[in-house]
Amino acid sequence: MATHPSTQVKAGAVACALACIGDLVVPVLLARAYPGYDGVSQSISMLGSSGSPVAGWFTAWSVCLAVLFIVFALGMQQAFWPGAERLSLAAWLVVVYSLGEGLGSGLFQHDPVRGVQSLAGWIHSAMSILGSGALYLLPLAWLWKPPACGPRLKGLSVATLILAGLFMALFGAAKLGWIGHAGLWQRAYIAVSYIFLLALAWSMWHQPSGEAEHLQ
Repeated sequence: MATHPSTQVKAGAVACALACIGDLVVPVLLARAYPGYDGVSQSISMLGSSGSPVAGWFTAWSVCLAVLFIVFALGMQQAFWPGAERLSLAAWLVVVYSLGEGLGSGLFQHDPVRGVQSLAGWIHSAMSILGSGALYLLPLAWLWKPPACGPRLKGLSVATLILAGLFMALFGAAKLGWIGHAGLWQRAYIAVSYIFLLALAWSMWHQPSGEAEHLQ
């Protein structure tokens, strides 16, 4: 039996809220069970490394995160591009993020051995970069190809691009050893990007009569 569009849209909105809030809270909870882990200076990926006592939980959450964001992408497609034959660019970017930062980062451990990255580590890094890039491009795609019906979010899109770009650059510099606080910049980038996603989820949840609400 086919899912009613409004049910699919609301399920997507709930999935987005659970994914975004969970992805900010779960690493904090896992960090408490990892002695010596410093969330300000270390990236989130270290929670899933082979030496981590919470690696299994991190992997499980990463898989859940991927599933939740895929549900969100499908709901977003139904809400903002109803009747479209192909998946929108925005929905594809969310799917890529879910696969890169969800499945990719979770299933392939970041495990440098004597300073040399393992094959799994290289795959982890590549998938993480791909996913993060897709998440960053989402507001740009929203400006370039706005939805058939739904929020325009021009101001929020521009603000997200600027702030997320800044934090992404700082995180990259920290990973290269130029500055410190890699974990802080990574979390700031994620938080700013998730505000944009939550704005989309809010519009999906409050859409009137099957059409997404238009927001300026």
